Amino acid sequence: MEFDNVKKQNRNSVLFALEYLSEGINKFAADEFQNHHNRLVKMMQHLNYSPCARSCSKISKNEQLWCRTCSGWRTTILSSHKNRSSIGKKGSDWSKIDSSKWPTDATEVERCYQPDWSITMTGPNAGDISILIGKLINCSDIRSLFANTADPDCIRVIRNKIVHNSGEISPAEKKQYCQQMLDFLRTPEVWLYQEAKDAYSKIQLFMRYDYIELIKNKTIEDHELNKLKERIKARTTRVYNLSRISTLVLIGILAVSLIYVGFERTCYRVSIVSVCLLLGALLLPTIYLGFLQITKSQLYAYVVIFMDRLLFVEQLEDEISGDISMVTRGEWRARLPKSIEFMEKPVMNVLVHHTAGLHGEDTQMCSQIVRSIQNLHMDDNKWDDVGYNFLIGEDGCVYEGRGWNKVGAHTLGWNKNSVAFAFLGNYNDRRPKPLALKALRGAISYGIKNGHISPYYTLYGHRDKRPTNSPGNYLYAEIRNFKHYHHN
Repeated sequence: MEFDNVKKQNRNSVLFALEYLSEGINKFAADEFQNHHNRLVKMMQHLNYSPCARSCSKISKNEQLWCRTCSGWRTTILSSHKNRSSIGKKGSDWSKIDSSKWPTDATEVERCYQPDWSITMTGPNAGDISILIGKLINCSDIRSLFANTADPDCIRVIRNKIVHNSGEISPAEKKQYCQQMLDFLRTPEVWLYQEAKDAYSKIQLFMRYDYIELIKNKTIEDHELNKLKERIKARTTRVYNLSRISTLVLIGILAVSLIYVGFERTCYRVSIVSVCLLLGALLLPTIYLGFLQITKSQLYAYVVIFMDRLLFVEQLEDEISGDISMVTRGEWRARLPKSIEFMEKPVMNVLVHHTAGLHGEDTQMCSQIVRSIQNLHMDDNKWDDVGYNFLIGEDGCVYEGRGWNKVGAHTLGWNKNSVAFAFLGNYNDRRPKPLALKALRGAISYGIKNGHISPYYTLYGHRDKRPTNSPGNYLYAEIRNFKHYHHN
């Protein structure tokens, strides 16, 4: 997973720092473009042009046929545009912008300064940091505010390095990138905004601490990071649909090809199939552009933004699916608990125990063992219920103990911030069966998918926290191979 590798954590840190930077400068950018629009209005007032009633930019691609109002505004906008030499030339497309709104709507003028490939983007896509920085760079009036401070172009460079380079980010690079963002926020005109100060403090955290350390210590709350992740995810919806269609088409081509190979088992036929697959892969982008009626620049934009999600937002699923064979309390005939104490979810810690008693290899025997453990805990130990959250048998089933989100009685000092899985039996003298280990993985995955266990959880053996042999030498050796085992 992304957080198992320090350099991948650094990539995540830079990604989230860029998101906070975007939040920090959004209001500044909106206000500056409003001020820019006010200046353009004053420049145009003396001409006394009547309002455009037809939106010339949408009706005609030939600017020579535009009305005097739209032509005048176009010329004025281009005079402040960094790339004016390429924007107004033959072949440029203004049809996605409503020129009739330029005299009254600052946001429509602001869109003229977006990078060409992003003009049609709205909603969460329009908030991408590359688009925001692109507008600041393209508007010479606003760009001049950074003449003696941090250059906005350095932020664009950072963003492009993260998106277009799949290599890992070293701690030194992470610190450098975050420092450049902090310097940008300290630009006097930007620093006037409280949003910039808030973003500054967040980015400082990502510069100073490891990503996983921030998560585990809840320095930044899960819900806050989840909000940023959802924002990135929302930008990828269109690309996700493209990816799903492309996958289905490629699978179809591959299926037909394999059937063809099945009937014609010769190297010559296999070569023909390979060529067909290659042609299909090459033609698919063209098919999409025509079928979905989107331009190449739009497709490029969607793919670039999709890379944010693909490369930097960690997968929240565990190694296997969350399908488990759960035996409920009613099914193993549990006694009612004396009382129940709930705990906050998701938990950050998972503990593995063994019961050091009998092994069970079928549901009937395992249920009987679980009942005897509950009786021992409630009658002899005077506990409220069986101590573990779940128990695992060698039949591959997970037996519900106290269950999710309930405080257990399994590891002194760790009962209120962890979930405990106890393997039925003694694993000092035998290896756990693969079915039981698979049940543990499945239960953890289920817990992650349903919000009971944090995707950033840490796995411990009972002996890591208390002076005990549990979970037994053989089981302990197995869990040390799990990705989330702490290894400290």
